[in-house]
Amino acid sequence: MNFYTLMQCDALTLKNMIKKQTEKKKKRKIILAFILKNILCIAFCMIVVILYSILFGTENSIAGVVVLIAVLVFRFVDLGVNKVNGVINVGIIFLIYTFFPYLSNKVNFALGFFIDLLAITVLLILSCHNMLMSNQSTVILSYLLLQGYDVTPEQFKNRAMSLVFGGIVVCIIYYVKHKNKKYRRSIKDLFLEFSCLSFRGRWQIKLALSLSTLILFGRILGLERIMWLGIACLSVLQPSVEKMNIRLKHRPMYVVVGCILFILGSFILPTPIFEQIGILGGLMTGFSGTYQWQTVFNCFGGLSNAVSSLGLPMAILLRIVYNTLGSIYAVIFSKIFDLFISKLSCEKTKGLMRKI
Repeated sequence: MNFYTLMQCDALTLKNMIKKQTEKKKKRKIILAFILKNILCIAFCMIVVILYSILFGTENSIAGVVVLIAVLVFRFVDLGVNKVNGVINVGIIFLIYTFFPYLSNKVNFALGFFIDLLAITVLLILSCHNMLMSNQSTVILSYLLLQGYDVTPEQFKNRAMSLVFGGIVVCIIYYVKHKNKKYRRSIKDLFLEFSCLSFRGRWQIKLALSLSTLILFGRILGLERIMWLGIACLSVLQPSVEKMNIRLKHRPMYVVVGCILFILGSFILPTPIFEQIGILGGLMTGFSGTYQWQTVFNCFGGLSNAVSSLGLPMAILLRIVYNTLGSIYAVIFSKIFDLFISKLSCEKTKGLMRKI
């Protein structure tokens, strides 16, 4: 495997290769690729976010993050449709990013709920039909981030321009990377394949409803940083019950670990270094091969942004409480939803039996 190919591998794959490699020269090559990959990735991310802040204002740096996420995902992952429809699909996703998170924040609670439900459902149908790819972890995450970092009506013009520009860039990258792949399926087929009777369809509805209701409850209660609740719920509510229970067990625990490390860093690290702890967290996330440690280091970026407005004690408290509540909510909602679907199926079966 050449050096460039090694740099395309994920952290877990590279770590396993390092462990298994016995030849010192080859092991050093893999380690160098692993380190360089993460340094270049974080440097690229910083450059894009800084450029977005300069071009579209600091309030739209989050749009740069969303574009980065899309680039990193769609350069490897296709959407299972022909190349033209794939580009259109990406365009629709970015149109949803542009308008729906903003609109749901500006209307009343009830209308906001339906906007979120519609947007998340469409995003899931367009991009998450292949559940093995776990695209919801990035596509829906971007929606929640844009909603969490809201803009004023005066700032919305720049937000829209930043996402339209980013969407065009991602469309071009998607076409270049996937133009040789052959699919007959179109966007229309994705919607025709959607069924409430299938496992995939039920899971998509479950995820869309859980996130929309959780955001609604957060708005009604007037909570700060509602997106932390949504991100925790999104992370835990997996198609596999076993995986969901494992994440419920690990996420709150490792969020606490991340918060403790963040507090220690605020006391130990010199101020100029601590001010860059969000970047350090991003770098360490790249080196992490497990969900647990990714959860730990993801805390750094979220907390570093929140401390300026909430203060350190409140930011830590909300990070722990929201992640715990969001995780528990995901599992409880999943169990209630599955029970409801099970009873509904039983009632339909009984009705058919009576007719027979």
